[in-house]
Amino acid sequence: MSNTFIDGNLYREMFLAGAANLTNNVEFVNSLNVFPVPDGDTGTNMNLTTSSGVKDIQHLATNHIGEVAKKLSRGLLMGARGNSGVILSQIFRGIAKGLEDHETCDIPTFAAALGHGRDVAYKAVMKPVEGTILTVIKDTANAAEQLALQHTDFIPFMEAVLAAAKVSLTHTPDFLPILKEVGVVDSGGQGLVIIFEGMVAKLKGDTTFTTYEPVQFQNVNTWDFEDEHSEDEFGFCTEFIVRLENPKAFNEVTFHAALEEYGNSIVVVADEDIMKVHIHTETPFEVFALASKLGEFVTLKSENMQEQFENNDAIERQPEIKKVEGTAVISVAAGSGIAKMFRDMGSHYVIEGGQTMNPSTQDFLEAIEKMQPDAVLILPNNGNIIMAAEQVKALVDIPVEVVLTKSIPQGMSALMKYHVERDVSENAKMMSLGITDVKTGQITYAVRDTNIDGLEIKADDFMGIFEKAIVASEPSLQAAFETLAQAMIDEDSELVTLFSGEEATEEQTDAIVEYLETTFEDIEVEVVYGGQPVYHYLLAVE
Repeated sequence: MSNTFIDGNLYREMFLAGAANLTNNVEFVNSLNVFPVPDGDTGTNMNLTTSSGVKDIQHLATNHIGEVAKKLSRGLLMGARGNSGVILSQIFRGIAKGLEDHETCDIPTFAAALGHGRDVAYKAVMKPVEGTILTVIKDTANAAEQLALQHTDFIPFMEAVLAAAKVSLTHTPDFLPILKEVGVVDSGGQGLVIIFEGMVAKLKGDTTFTTYEPVQFQNVNTWDFEDEHSEDEFGFCTEFIVRLENPKAFNEVTFHAALEEYGNSIVVVADEDIMKVHIHTETPFEVFALASKLGEFVTLKSENMQEQFENNDAIERQPEIKKVEGTAVISVAAGSGIAKMFRDMGSHYVIEGGQTMNPSTQDFLEAIEKMQPDAVLILPNNGNIIMAAEQVKALVDIPVEVVLTKSIPQGMSALMKYHVERDVSENAKMMSLGITDVKTGQITYAVRDTNIDGLEIKADDFMGIFEKAIVASEPSLQAAFETLAQAMIDEDSELVTLFSGEEATEEQTDAIVEYLETTFEDIEVEVVYGGQPVYHYLLAVE
């Protein structure tokens, strides 16, 4: 029987099969990621991206291929991780543009949609690199446009398209010498081919997918990585999503150009009112300030790749969620050092989040479901997260207590009063008393000019924030910190704990400690690496 068209149901099932095929081969794709860069493994990033798309379409009640493609595109964008994930989302965003007005799709239309995928993906990257996933989608789309003239049945057409993708993949080492030296193909391109393989298998009614073996490398540490990639790969790997205030006025190309001043490996994509950005930069806060003028942050992340590379063996990853007997303690925190402190102090699980990165109620529910505790204590550690945490109470059939911590120092102070032998209600009462034992301060950037409570604030100034009040706005970080410290530390203060963020420098920290020790002689100063984004320093005064 000839298949002259595909509808929304079949397109959805094809993508689900492609995503499943990728899931089965994540470690293989990761094994091709030859560069020792802590920017997320390609296979993992692509798999997380496709998983977000799957979530949005697997129960979609429509047979309109344009509607399915649009919903898939949105899901992929919201879940995109790393360069490979963002580019993958743009490939399917372009395909969606080509299908948006179609209830069903014939071969010429699908070939044209692949062409849209090629074009949108290349547009998303300011400086496209050949020998990557971009090359594979380009060659695949170009071949599809020619093959559409030769076929009237979707199965042989898609088989031929897949064959073209595989040929393109084998040529990726011709563009990137490091691939040829190591003897592998591009990992992102391989991930795309694996997705296409699953899609074609579903079209043919075949549910048996290929399982690849991970590649084993020899003498990996002997590669001259710095000569090959140091300019492109070190600095801060910065990613964020912004909900655009004025989507119609936003221009991706113009914003691309503006970001070039701040770094490289730039990807900017937009879909309706959402913009997603990936950039490697030495100055993430300047990038945040630039982006903040366009709208409200939905998610935000910035990681020091140089530091992580040099200390790769020491990086402590989030432990797997395990079953908890009795009461489970869940904390919310951003920054590897801070997360580790919460775990060391007794939290069973730390959800990554905080200012600009507010976890959802679903994030708490998923953790609780995996831990299967008898009761739960939640430390939101941010005023904007408390309401999401409170919703959990009505959604589970076990006792849940939310300790109303609004900052990291409050959360740690509360956790110090936790006792494993108390019941959840008594623990919550005692921990709530700990909130008042500590004062919280923060040093961060101002993203715009304003005037608050008579204090004139200039964009890019350093702000000192005491609890909710901005008490300093200075061009100098040191000056802002000194004003903040004077406002927070009094004759009753005994201990000052300084949490340094990922943007803080050793020189800045040394200067701050010297100031504290010489100005406030009767206090003890403790410095902890927090690794938190957004805030150079968090200050706890007890």
